[in-house]
Amino acid sequence: MIAKGGFVVRIQLLLAAALGLSVLSLPHDVCADESAEAPAPSLEGTYAPQNPKAAQAVIDNAIESVVQEMNFIKRPFARSRLRDTNPLLTQVRFQRQDDLLIYTYNAGNVIRLVPNGPAIRWKSPADGNTYETKATLVGRRFTLFFKGEEGSKKEVFELGADGTTLTVHSVITSPQLPKALEIRYTLKRK
Repeated sequence: MIAKGGFVVRIQLLLAAALGLSVLSLPHDVCADESAEAPAPSLEGTYAPQNPKAAQAVIDNAIESVVQEMNFIKRPFARSRLRDTNPLLTQVRFQRQDDLLIYTYNAGNVIRLVPNGPAIRWKSPADGNTYETKATLVGRRFTLFFKGEEGSKKEVFELGADGTTLTVHSVITSPQLPKALEIRYTLKRK
C-alpha cells in the first residue's frame, strides 16, 4: 500500500514538474505582466481647441460668474482685466531642450523654465506685470504657478491617457475678487 502511495506521489511530482516546465516555455507575450503600463505619452507637441467658440464661452461664463458678485462700479473694470489676462489659448506648444521646458502660447508668447526647478521672473505680455513663475512636471501633468502683487494664477495642463486631449484648468485668485476664478476647457494635439 505504501508503494502504491509512493507511486502516486511520484506521478504527482512528475506532472507538477512537467506543468512547471510548460509554463516556463510559454511565449513571452503570454507570460508578460498585463498590469505593466505602457510608457506615458509625451506632453511635447502642439495643441489647439477643437471648438474655439465653445472654449471662449467657457471663459466668458466663468468670468461673468465672478464679476456678478462685485460692486457695479468695479464690475466692468474687473471683467476687462480678467479677459485681457486670461485669453483663450488658441495654440499651445511644449518643447524640451535639455533641462528646459519651453512653453509657447498664442502666437509666440514664450516661457522658458526648468520644471521642478527654481522660480523665474517673467513679464506678461498681457498686462506688462512681472510675475514670479515656476513649474512642476509630474508624469502627464504640467503646472505653472504665477505670483504677482495683485494675485496669483495656477495653470494645470494634463494630458489624457489617449495622448491627444490636453485639459487646461486655471485658478486665479486675488484679494480684489469675491471668489477664485476657475476656468477649464480642452485642447487637442495637432
